[in-house]
Formats: sequence, structure tokens, C-alpha cells
Amino acid sequence: MSGLSRSLVNAVLCLGALAATCAAVAALSPEPDPQFYGAKFRAFEETKDEYDIVFFGTSQTFYTLIPATIDRQLASAGLPLRSYNFGLFGAEGFEVDHMIERVLDLEPRRLKWIVAEWTQWSAVPRHEANLYTDRSIFWHTFGRTVEAVRSVWLSHARLGRKLAVTCAHLNLMCQRYSGYGQAKPILEALFPGGMRYRHELVVEEMREKRGNMSLQPSAEVTSIEAPAGDLDAFAELREGLDAENAAQVDLGVHNAHVQRRQIERMAAAGVEVLYFTLPGAGPAPEAYRLAERGDLPAFLGLNSAARYPGIYRPEFYFDRIHLNDLGAARASYIVGQALARYLKGEGRDAEKARPGAPAGAERGPR
Repeated sequence: MSGLSRSLVNAVLCLGALAATCAAVAALSPEPDPQFYGAKFRAFEETKDEYDIVFFGTSQTFYTLIPATIDRQLASAGLPLRSYNFGLFGAEGFEVDHMIERVLDLEPRRLKWIVAEWTQWSAVPRHEANLYTDRSIFWHTFGRTVEAVRSVWLSHARLGRKLAVTCAHLNLMCQRYSGYGQAKPILEALFPGGMRYRHELVVEEMREKRGNMSLQPSAEVTSIEAPAGDLDAFAELREGLDAENAAQVDLGVHNAHVQRRQIERMAAAGVEVLYFTLPGAGPAPEAYRLAERGDLPAFLGLNSAARYPGIYRPEFYFDRIHLNDLGAARASYIVGQALARYLKGEGRDAEKARPGAPAGAERGPR
């Protein structure tokens, strides 16, 4: 065998060994963020055939939607359904998409509706602290990385920023497939000590509350854009919310391809998707414009201070963007009522003509 042939054989053997090692590490790697993501997924996996509806979204969904409250409203409307909250703090469009796909892969027998909080398909992260976490590495499959990079170049970010974020996504994909940084999580999973006990406690809590975790009322009120106690800024936000929802936005930055793929994936699984914005949340004009254009098959816009003025009050907020447990109870009532009307077909024609405007006055916990 010539020197060149020997070198080629050695190179192939080296690459094969590397690929096998990476595959073994990937198989052994535990769920990221075991205290919340892993615990929430495991709690759902153990009871997956009990749910008709699963909510997905950010921390606003996580802390706001109380499945038991929503289910009571559905039952009172003659819809005896059961729901689970799969919201996760700091989640953005691509991570939510990854979570939806993982849930669909479990093939829950009763699942008929996915109700997804509107999140932008922006791959230029709003939460920089999440960028290099295990969670971010976890969703960087080849296909999602390609779509993430596409979203970066659709954005209005400066060229230098686009290049930097593109490199970050490629780096995360390489870390995912190489198993980089997984030694510690694997060892902790194999020899958990007290960690397993803490993890089991969180799993039990997620199972009991069906994925929800509420926030207690804070001692001081923090407005969405101002320091604690600045109630004028809070009032300004509330008064301008509906006007911002009605604003025109550039939909050219929206990654329509990945949105269609997500919708098609759910339809193929026999699941209907309903996108929504939460009562108490800030403006989301892009969601309203996409619903008007027909990109979203169904949409409930509930982030309206005009229709739900009672919830946009400082005493219902825990911090700048999250409702406390009192606000969550009120918002869950609103969501349950709106969802019941939608599932019964009431006002659907009106919603198509004017997205996000379900009929019915606000009621609920005072």
C-alpha cells in the first residue's frame, strides 16, 4: 500500500471513529435544562395521552396559562377537554418549533389542537443570554440551522451583525453534532446524586400543574418599559397598545417558508393549529398582519387593552412583562372563554375579517 493510500485509509478511519463517538455522545446526552425543559417534557411524556390541547410559547405562556382554569371554561361551554402548558421562558420561534415537533413525535392519541403563542421567526436573538446555552445547542439540527441562517439574512440587521449571528448558529450546530461540552451533563445524568431528587420534584410539580408555574404578586409594580412605580409609562403603553397592533409592518423579514412547514407538519399529524397573543402581553403587529394576509390558518389576538382593559392594570403584573398569579387567573379565564368560542365556531367569520377580535365582554376573576 502506497503512502497516499495509507493516508486516505487512516483519514477515513479517523473520520469514522469521530462520527461514531459523536453519535454515542449524542445518544447519551440528557435533556437540556433538566430543571424545566427536561422536567416539563418528561411530565408530558408520562401523561401524553391525557391531553386534547397543548399550549406552546414563551415565559408569558409558561407563567400565565393555568390549564385547570382554561379547562373549566371549556367544560362550561360543553367542551370537556384537557390541556397542558408547554411554555418555556426565553423561548423563541425556532425553539418553540423544535418543542412542537418533539411532542408530535410522541404521537399523543388525544391531541387535536396546538395553541401556539405568536413568536417571531427571528434568528437574531432578543435574549443573548440564551444563545450559547444547552437549550440553544439542542434545537440546532441541520434543517433548523439552515432556516435560522435564512431568517438572519431576511432581517434588517447590519451586515456585521448578520455575519456574527450566522457564525454563531453554525457554531451551535457543530456543537450539537460533535457533542462538545456534553461531558459534564452526561456524568451528572449517570451519577446524579441530589440532582435526580430535585429533578423528580420539578417533574412532579409540572405533572400536577400541567406545565404551569405562576408568579406571586410583586411588592412593587414594574411597567413594561419603565422602572418600578412609573405608572405613567404603564398607562402610556396600555393606551397605545391597540394602535401598535394595527400598525403596518414589513412582512418581507418574515420567514414564511418555515411558518408554512410548521403548519404542514401539524396538519400531517392530524392536529389543528391556532396561533394567539396573550391578554396582558405587549404589541404584536406582525401577527395581525400575517393573519390578515392569510398566512396563519387561525389566530386569536387577545393582547388588547380596548377589549380587556381590566387586565392591563399594574396590580396584575409581577414584573415588566409577566402577569402575577392574580393576572394569570384572569388571563386564563379570558383565554378559556375565547378558545371555547373558537372551538364552537362562534365568531369565526368575524375573526377572519378582523383578526384578534372575538366577541364577548371581559369577565372573570376580579
